[in-house]
Amino acid sequence: MKSNSRGLTLIELLMAAVLLSLVGLSFAALYGTAQRYLIKDTLAASVQGEAAYAMEHMRRHLMLADGVTNPAPPFPTAPPATTVTFTWTPALGVPQVTSTYQLNASDSHLLEYVESGRTETIARHVSLISFTRTEPSQMSITLTIQQTAGTATQQVQLDAAVTHRGIPPS
Repeated sequence: MKSNSRGLTLIELLMAAVLLSLVGLSFAALYGTAQRYLIKDTLAASVQGEAAYAMEHMRRHLMLADGVTNPAPPFPTAPPATTVTFTWTPALGVPQVTSTYQLNASDSHLLEYVESGRTETIARHVSLISFTRTEPSQMSITLTIQQTAGTATQQVQLDAAVTHRGIPPS
């Protein structure tokens, strides 16, 4: 007897369903891994950018300082400070301005720049800031920013040495 069957058998349909399920699960796992790496990379770029901006802001302003009043001498045995206060002259004929970099009093993870009563937040997620005067006109800055998004945590630490143009008050 000759059989003229058209179509697929039940076994063939089940095998196709299993294979398609395996392919779908593989794509789902790949998508989940890619999503985790995207979140981690985005977080890393955000933290690195924030740290670089804050460090450049501090370095640029402290280089223009006519004098630093805090942290005070002795050098280099004084402990690091979490605040730096300095004076600088914005332009010829303009009076000196006193500026401060400090951690926010109510949220110690915010680094602020205070000048003439105006406060600007320059970094969030700060876990460490220290200013150490190594010589009368030199200062070392250490800034650590740590941020968490979901299960991903990113930490960046930057160090800089700054020589300011002025002579510190004695």
